[in-house]
Amino acid sequence: MGILFSSLRTGTGGRSGVLRSGSVALGAELKQIIRTNSQQMAIKTYGKVLRYVDSSKAVTEKAGRPRLQPIALSCVLNIGACKLKMSNWQGAIDSCLEALEMDPSNTKALYRKAQGWLGLKEYDQALADLKNAQEIAPGDKAIQAEL
Repeated sequence: MGILFSSLRTGTGGRSGVLRSGSVALGAELKQIIRTNSQQMAIKTYGKVLRYVDSSKAVTEKAGRPRLQPIALSCVLNIGACKLKMSNWQGAIDSCLEALEMDPSNTKALYRKAQGWLGLKEYDQALADLKNAQEIAPGDKAIQAEL
């Protein structure tokens, strides 16, 4: 699929595996997919990016690996957002848990996980995640609005 590989390139000579993100281009293309209510297509595309990131980690020098983390985190968070739009509450929670393994203080993951709990009518779980998010980002208006 052209979306993935036209937006991500490997480093020098295509051998180093270090991703240079065309995140603006990739983000714009995926946002267009989501706007057309094709969350399933977006999930597949984010999954392809994650597989590409994983395979790049195998051939990337240790110094280059931290550059891959934000790309992977963004993909996992966006998969969670797509699952929320599809009312796949447990799937969204699972994606957010994966994101929180990468970045335990990610307020976006905590917020989306709380939305998943709300969808499952697990209000105590949702409240706990929202309170954790509020501790990390006390000024976040979206979090405050949910509380």
